[in-house]
Amino acid sequence: MSLVQSLLGSPTINFCESAGSGIIARPGYAFSNMIYFAVGIYLLAKKESKIAKSFGVLALMVGAFSMIYDITYTYGAQLLDLFGMFLFVSFILVLNLKRINPRIRHLSKILFLIAFFSVILTFFIKGYSGDVIFTMLILFILLIEFYVSKNSKRLNYQSLFIAIVLICIGAFIWIFDAFQIWCSPATILNGRAIFHYLTAIAIVYISRFYGQFKEI
Repeated sequence: MSLVQSLLGSPTINFCESAGSGIIARPGYAFSNMIYFAVGIYLLAKKESKIAKSFGVLALMVGAFSMIYDITYTYGAQLLDLFGMFLFVSFILVLNLKRINPRIRHLSKILFLIAFFSVILTFFIKGYSGDVIFTMLILFILLIEFYVSKNSKRLNYQSLFIAIVLICIGAFIWIFDAFQIWCSPATILNGRAIFHYLTAIAIVYISRFYGQFKEI
């Protein structure tokens, strides 16, 4: 199978909502991505630091890539969806690396390299590898945060804690949807949609936490 055929083929993960033959393959999932656009616009409209606004841009990208995935239902779009997720966690990872060593340069290049190689690795491994890599990156971020927190000024971790709780609940519901344990595709409260809602709200709290640094 050629690269093009592979990218235009079906995704490797099936969720509760089956892909239809209409213009929008999975409308229930697709429209739930609008919450990311709302969060992105909200963060960009606020008079906050550049870091907070960067989270706004990332929220728009995550929403756009995820919506393309649900509209087209192709493997290439699935990778694009994962790329948006990888960009988001890579941005947080880069921010934490900058906190450890302020002299680190070329942060944007590091950001895109992490996201790009994560997608490449996902492409070759297939299956749920993208979600596994995403989870590993989050765990790595938490480990760095634990290290940095012991050697930095006192911070308010309430926003970060709320974000982690929202993401964990969303991931738990996502698993129920992905494995069709709880399946409600005909409503806007299906499992993957709830994951979108909770993680989008989590972005607001994450931006508040990192907004404490103003500029890193």
